[in-house]
Amino acid sequence: MKIAFLARSVPPVIDGVGEYTWHLARSLRAWGVEAHIFTSTDQAAAPRLEPWIHPVIPRWTGKAVAEALGSVAAFRPDWCCFQYVPQMYGRRGICLAAAGVPLALRQRLKCRVATTFHEFASAWRPNPKDAILAGVMRWQTRRLLLGSDLAITTCSRYADCLGPSAPRAMPVVSVPVGANIEPVPVGPGEVEALRQQYSLDGYKVFGMFGRLSPFRNFPTAVRALELAKQQGLNAHLLLIGCVQASNPSLFAQLQRLAQKLGVEAQMVVTGELPAEDVSAHLRLVDVFLFPQCDGVSTRNTSVMSALAHGLPIVTYAPTSGHYDGYRIPYGALVRPGDEKGFIHMAVEFLGRIDARSGGENANAEYFEKHFSWSRIAEHYIGAFTAVGSSEYALRCGVRES
Repeated sequence: MKIAFLARSVPPVIDGVGEYTWHLARSLRAWGVEAHIFTSTDQAAAPRLEPWIHPVIPRWTGKAVAEALGSVAAFRPDWCCFQYVPQMYGRRGICLAAAGVPLALRQRLKCRVATTFHEFASAWRPNPKDAILAGVMRWQTRRLLLGSDLAITTCSRYADCLGPSAPRAMPVVSVPVGANIEPVPVGPGEVEALRQQYSLDGYKVFGMFGRLSPFRNFPTAVRALELAKQQGLNAHLLLIGCVQASNPSLFAQLQRLAQKLGVEAQMVVTGELPAEDVSAHLRLVDVFLFPQCDGVSTRNTSVMSALAHGLPIVTYAPTSGHYDGYRIPYGALVRPGDEKGFIHMAVEFLGRIDARSGGENANAEYFEKHFSWSRIAEHYIGAFTAVGSSEYALRCGVRES
């Protein structure tokens, strides 16, 4: 099988969709699939591009993308798979031309086309401008669906939303994401050296990582740190990665909150790190916190990374009952919106962390079974091989309109 993935960017550019596509293509190649990534021409300057990554797309319009892939004479795919987030291809998510990519590929290359919807539309709001934007995004989604043979989402909530808009009998498959930070072996004494570097010796550590945004509720972690301090726990909060740089104004608010609660000295920020260094820093964490407002889902790469590293996880349960049938073997799910309950559960877990035995192995083993990149690649192979099959729909949870 030959598969052409299309994505706006690839590593080392910091972009979750690009990382997802790179990991997926690499894993498919390990399965014997001839998987290639076609990306923007501005990615040609990136160092150490693999030979199966082709920076040949000058513009993200249907015509330009189809012509770019058609010009690679030595590669004729059985499937093209467009990796889609509206904001990747247009300002504020308006990308009318990019919405024509699937149909153009079908017409030019005569192959099947799938679209992976990592996101697809903003929420409806009473503000007229926001309502128009949400409507345009939904029109783009409909056009993408009409041009595709298969729709893939990263959680069941998205699959349920897209199902009514999909053409009749077109399958909509929910496939979870993997970890954007895979465990990397560490040398003798490396973790101890990091603990000393951040003055964490003798402390229990809450951890969070990723970009700072309002819906991720970083202040909840600061309030958990305050309660831990009040209860006499020697605790720190380790914020890993580009937290500060991703949103300086929100980070300033977070600092002011930490100052107000008297825990500023216990909040440690690493700054932006290479992926392999993030893995080592995750090993400093005793309890991983994920207080995102809409709860956990199979599209949260930071949660998947914490699972892969065997960390106990405290998070909100999914909203609207969408849990995808998965669980967190070692951790706690808190009722959505119950910040007080979340904080108390986080501190309770941290307080008894020394008593854990085998819980970290349970999380890592569960991740390997359900969310490893090899497993996700297997889902893609199954979907591409058996698209439209009712047997596949019953076996793997395909949602058909």
